[in-house]
Amino acid sequence: MRANFRLMKTMAEHTLQPPENRRVKTEDFMAKLLSHPDVEKFTDSWQLGFANDLMTVNARQMQPVALQQGYKKFSYQLPRADWGMDLRSGKFHVEFRNPQGIFFAYPADAGRLAYQFLEEMKLVGRPMGWNPPETERYEYDNDRNIVSEIRKRCHERISLVIVMLQTKHKGRYDEIKYLLCKELPVLSQCVVRKTLENQKNLKTVATKIAMQIGCKLGGAPWALDVSRFNQRANIMFLGVDTFHDSGAKGGTRAAVAVVGTMDTASTMYVSRAFFQNARQEIGDQLANCVGYMLEEYKATSKEKRYPDTVIFYRDGVGAGQLKAVCDNEVCAIEQAIKAKSATTLMAFVVVTKRHNTRFMVESGKEMQNPNPGVVVDEGVTKPNRMDFYIVAQSVRQGTVSPTYYNVIYDSTLLTVDQIQQLTYAQCCMYFNWTGPVKVPAPCQYAHKLAFLIGQSIHDSPSEEMSNFLYYL
Repeated sequence: MRANFRLMKTMAEHTLQPPENRRVKTEDFMAKLLSHPDVEKFTDSWQLGFANDLMTVNARQMQPVALQQGYKKFSYQLPRADWGMDLRSGKFHVEFRNPQGIFFAYPADAGRLAYQFLEEMKLVGRPMGWNPPETERYEYDNDRNIVSEIRKRCHERISLVIVMLQTKHKGRYDEIKYLLCKELPVLSQCVVRKTLENQKNLKTVATKIAMQIGCKLGGAPWALDVSRFNQRANIMFLGVDTFHDSGAKGGTRAAVAVVGTMDTASTMYVSRAFFQNARQEIGDQLANCVGYMLEEYKATSKEKRYPDTVIFYRDGVGAGQLKAVCDNEVCAIEQAIKAKSATTLMAFVVVTKRHNTRFMVESGKEMQNPNPGVVVDEGVTKPNRMDFYIVAQSVRQGTVSPTYYNVIYDSTLLTVDQIQQLTYAQCCMYFNWTGPVKVPAPCQYAHKLAFLIGQSIHDSPSEEMSNFLYYL
């Protein structure tokens, strides 16, 4: 169904309601509800009442996040937060290492298209630092032979495999990813033939793929300008997400992914993944992952020291799981941190994307979406919690959905404002999108990794891949 563009477009016209339409329909629904005699009788008996209009709350607009690419510092303009134009002509902030060898497989009848794609990649990738060696090519008549051919022809010098798939064949994609993430750990990029056939969009597609490959090879197109935060402390951001393993019968297990930053500017990442069986607590396994990442952080840092602060973003927590997370995961992770460094402090933040809360801003007589960077921490939050909502992303359709953050543990010296600002800044560090995303980048990367493992690999990936963003 998602592949049917017309169907999805028609559905979006009904499901993605703009703020003003949503306000009108909500008020109409409440008017009909409150005017019904049975509802009125029921509410009177319980002495309940409903407001006739939407609730008004105070909000704050955070400053646009400061970014940098090399020596150039930049930000973005509101309301549409996008910095794609700032990156078009610049090199990566952290240069990637060009592959020693490239293996490119494509359909036998798409030789001309494959040549055009490689030439366009060289053209748009040169400013980024893309200087690939001679590509080893393989024309296939049947896509069933791709995996065996990769296994046969991938030698030590091949450090990047590009595959042009004839169609969106999930089984073939899964086989390729399993081979190159588990059996034969090599960075890979798959692209569907139809995506490249539109000549008008070939340059745009090639630019996005070149940037994605650059990130997989260890580069960072931009970095967080930490000078704005007045933070002397070294901070490590960790993100966790889960995804049900589609290969397990009856949904009895889930893939759990952990991704962490290796520097405060958020240009280097390390990942770990494991499987969680039904009703299994994951505190000990998460603690092992955190311990591993602390050692990686220490080995990577110039000072050879552990981070001063760890901010842990936990996604994929259901409404009834909060107590279990507090009792099991927070304690285990805190112990793992203290076992490595007695001075490292931690904040544990539960991230919730799916909820019914929506925010709108009055603009004249109509309602509009709030700008990216709006934070709400009163009125609709709970008095016994350190919680807040952040609208990070900019949307073109429908009413924007904020993300809810609940700080369930905090031993850091950071203020609530600082945690909010750092959280919003992390939403700007997802390299697959030149704008802020809905959740902090470590959470989004963890989601991509958990999805890849749960949907395609169905096994723990090779540890040789853990220092690369191979799951983009």
